[in-house]
Amino acid sequence: MRPTITLLMFSLACTGKTEDSALEIEDTGSVDTQDTENSESDNTDTEESDSDDTDIEDTDPVDSISDYSIDSTDSGVWVYFSLDDGDLVSPTSPENSSEWDLKFQRYVIGINGGASGSAGVQVMIQEGTYSSYSDITTVPTDGVWISDEADSNADGNPEYAFADWYNYDPSNHTLSPKEYVYFIQNASGTYKMRIIDYYNSDGESGHISFDAELIE
Repeated sequence: MRPTITLLMFSLACTGKTEDSALEIEDTGSVDTQDTENSESDNTDTEESDSDDTDIEDTDPVDSISDYSIDSTDSGVWVYFSLDDGDLVSPTSPENSSEWDLKFQRYVIGINGGASGSAGVQVMIQEGTYSSYSDITTVPTDGVWISDEADSNADGNPEYAFADWYNYDPSNHTLSPKEYVYFIQNASGTYKMRIIDYYNSDGESGHISFDAELIE
C-alpha cells in the first residue's frame, strides 16, 4: 500500500505544479501585455517628443550654405530654394508661398518678393567685396534694397533683381558670375550670398552654384 500512496502523491504533486506553471504563464502574459501597452505609450510619447523636436529644428534657419549647386537645366521649370532650410523646396502654390526665397530657371534667378512672390524678400547688391566675402559679418548700411519688379520692357517677364548677375562672353557664349555680393533679406534675417559658377564639373550649363550665410 505504501508504494501506491507514494505514487499517488507524486502524481498530484506533478499535476499541481503543471497548473501553477500554467497560471504563472498566464499572469506573465497579462503583465507583458500591460508592459507592452505602457511601452507603446512610452514610444508614442517619444514619437511626439521627436515630432516636437523636428518642428523646433524646422524653425531654426541654416547658418551657412557652401558651394550649393542648383540643377536648373530645364528652361520650362522653376526650381525653388529656401535659404532657411538650405535646400530645395516644392511649394504647391509658389506665388502665395513663403516656403522659398530664390527660384532658378536656367540663368534666370527670381526672388520671393515684388512681382515674383508674396513673401517680401528683398536684395541688396554690393560690388567690390567678392574677394572678402568670408570677412563680411554685417549688412551694409549704404545700399538700396530691391525686389523683382513688374515687366517694363514688354518681354513678358519681370525685371529681376538678379538680372545683372553674370558676364556674357560672346566669343564662346559662356556666362561667368560678376564679383557681386548679394544681401538677401527674408523673414528670418539677412543672408549674404555670392554666385560661384554657372557650370558643373562636366562643363554643363544651368548648374548655378553659390555660397550663402546668415549674418543678421
